[in-house]
Amino acid sequence: MRSNEISSQKLAKSLSLKDKALLIIKTALINGDIKEEVIYSVPNLAQQLGISSTPVREAILELVKDGLLTSVPNKGFKLLKYDDNKLSQITEIRVLLEVRVSVEIAKNIKKSDLDILRKYAQDTLEYAQEDKLIEFLQADREFHIHFLGLANNPFLVEITENLRDRARMSVLQFLIKSGRLRQAAQEHISIVDALEKKDLANVAKFVEGHINLTIEALNDARLVIRAAH
Repeated sequence: MRSNEISSQKLAKSLSLKDKALLIIKTALINGDIKEEVIYSVPNLAQQLGISSTPVREAILELVKDGLLTSVPNKGFKLLKYDDNKLSQITEIRVLLEVRVSVEIAKNIKKSDLDILRKYAQDTLEYAQEDKLIEFLQADREFHIHFLGLANNPFLVEITENLRDRARMSVLQFLIKSGRLRQAAQEHISIVDALEKKDLANVAKFVEGHINLTIEALNDARLVIRAAH
């Protein structure tokens, strides 16, 4: 892991030490700084982050519970990788959960919530254009949590957030390299536009397309790899 890059990331001052560690480790997972074959120890990681071992350990235990890392007894932890089949299953579950709920939200969404979502959407687009990954991830998370939170179902928010993290961990680098990160951010704008118009058909279409973007990025990566060989 490139400690100099991680330590230089700007974190929200309001975050607890555990949440700061969570955010940094998640970003390292998603951007490829945590390698699949490497075993990492809590003390070494805590030293790199400049945070005490306790909040780092708490963050890692949460990521293990969420299915992003796996424990290695008496050694530390390592990345839990998802194959194509599992990523397809995650995408299918997200479509089943999120599309119908998004349409229901669209029917009664308030202007105040539209304003909040548009701000998050514009933030994600700005950060994607400036290649500010950690800021993009924060704004993207806030967008999806607020959007699905309008269904008043905390379990739905928790489940979909976890599924989104699992999928992004495997494909975000492909999104970045292919330019699809900016496309993902632009899709937030399209979703908000459709919500504002109460265009239920396009809400469903844009939300499903947004979810499927991870699989499209993976397929693009395969084509690039095949062409290189």
